Amino acid sequence: KTTIPYKGLPPGREISLNQQDQEAILRKIPEVDYVGVRNWLSGEFTINYKDKNGSFGVFGCNPDFFKANGEKLHKGRMLNALDMRDKRKVVVIGQRVAKVIFGEQDPIGEYVEIRGIHFKVVGIFTRKGGNGRAEERVYMPFSAYQVTFNPRQNIHTASVVAKEGISAEVIDLRSVRPIDYAAVVASVKKTNRLVVVEEAWPLAAISSEIAYHVQRHAFDYLDAPIHRVNNMDIPLHYAPTLIEATLPNVRRTMEAVKAVMYRN
Repeated sequence: KTTIPYKGLPPGREISLNQQDQEAILRKIPEVDYVGVRNWLSGEFTINYKDKNGSFGVFGCNPDFFKANGEKLHKGRMLNALDMRDKRKVVVIGQRVAKVIFGEQDPIGEYVEIRGIHFKVVGIFTRKGGNGRAEERVYMPFSAYQVTFNPRQNIHTASVVAKEGISAEVIDLRSVRPIDYAAVVASVKKTNRLVVVEEAWPLAAISSEIAYHVQRHAFDYLDAPIHRVNNMDIPLHYAPTLIEATLPNVRRTMEAVKAVMYRN
């Protein structure tokens, strides 16, 4: 949530990313090469195939997400632009999902049922880490996920990859009480760096709490000091141009990202 008023809007506003934000990032920030987006069905859901079933995480994503997140094709194909455009009801499944649901049978071309809707299996992926838990997932096109399960078109995780070769996983925290520390720590263990962007003054901010928690629970994974991008530590101005300069912005965020990559 925001902590200060902005352009007539009150504090305490919920901020969430959506598809329009993704498009705006690509349109307004020329340094960005692509944005991988993902959302998930909260909890684990039963994947049914004939008389077999299992409970796994179900996600919607775009093809670029795989490039940033590390899933590798094992068999068949990954999601593509046509799947996104046509909102196709297709899925790629992890190797563990394939083993539990299909055993020795070839899953490619078969249909699984999720929440009463049938999706065609077009690929199997592998991914290292997490003791195999990363392969206990099912991915469908983000567009199909939106129209089927997520009418608000929210984005939970966005991986922003810069043209200069910097890949960043963006975690949009939905609440500050509770804080999803597990997601932040998992991201730090993968990227080995952390930049926290928060629309609040730096003293006693939520970003301070996140920085403390990460250094306590993931210190050995950090390859650079944690950087925070907050409001400038001055009273908020009334002039719109000065407000823009005072709040976190793209320039200051990119400077922080380059700092943790030692590219300043």
